[in-house]
Amino acid sequence: MINLTPVLEKILLSVEMHRCEEGGYVRFLPRKEGAVPDEYGCADAVNILYTINEMPQGADREAHLRVLSGLQKEHGLFSEDTHHPFHCTAHCLAALELLDGKRSCPSVTEEYGDIDVDKWLASLNWETCGGSGHIGAGVFSILYLTETMTDSWQEHFLDWLDRNADPVIGFGPVGAAAAEKAPLWLHMGDWFHFLFCIHAARRRLPQPEKLVDSCIELYRRELMPESFGRGQRFLDIDWAFTLNRAVLQSGYRFEESKAILLEFAEKYVAYLTASPLDEIQWQDMHLMFGAVCALAELQLALPGELYSKKALRQVLDRRPFI
Repeated sequence: MINLTPVLEKILLSVEMHRCEEGGYVRFLPRKEGAVPDEYGCADAVNILYTINEMPQGADREAHLRVLSGLQKEHGLFSEDTHHPFHCTAHCLAALELLDGKRSCPSVTEEYGDIDVDKWLASLNWETCGGSGHIGAGVFSILYLTETMTDSWQEHFLDWLDRNADPVIGFGPVGAAAAEKAPLWLHMGDWFHFLFCIHAARRRLPQPEKLVDSCIELYRRELMPESFGRGQRFLDIDWAFTLNRAVLQSGYRFEESKAILLEFAEKYVAYLTASPLDEIQWQDMHLMFGAVCALAELQLALPGELYSKKALRQVLDRRPFI
């Protein structure tokens, strides 16, 4: 059995290192002089604590809620310099949902609540993965989390993804990856954002067998970037979630996929256990959250193989967006 305890202890220590004296959290370490709580630091802290089953209670919970809510700007957006405002807003609203906080975003509801969903999805920059996942899944998640999405809007969104999913590789709409303007792993990571929207609606993933084939090919042929398996970007959860959920829905290449996930888990946990606290995945709260999500997905995918005193919880099984 793979023991997660040393990694989880390191995660708790790192979260505490990101805490500001006045409350709230910063995303990056080392903290700059005069650093104040920021959007991703606060939202990721809540997400991480939820995932490892250490959610704040009482006055501590109210402090998390107050600081994160206070970062919301006019018309409901959250924004900072590293991500599109729709990504930042969806991520923060999703964290507020874990705290049962009030969630609204009038600017997105007013602009996107009554659009031609099919035309809008077709207009996204799929070939280069130029924000298509962050924008497309961001808008879906904002409408979902604020409970302003109509049944018709959701049906058009899900139906478009189902009709247009690439029947050859499973990632992205037809022809996007074939244009060869971005590597396949980037298309996988971009499409993952839409898969967790589909999962939130409890619908069948488009082309699940092709998703399994492509995930296995990416792993076996070592087509991932060097950072894969180190918690240093979100590809670990993108890949693990896509493969596991596609296998669970289809049963396709089940035993082979489980063996691959176990092989990956052994290497992944060993790396995270050995890596020092000055490596990027512990210095960047957002990357740390991606790693924690990957651990939760691996524990879910591999019953009895990854030990933790408290079971990890996958936030994507509660609501969309990471």
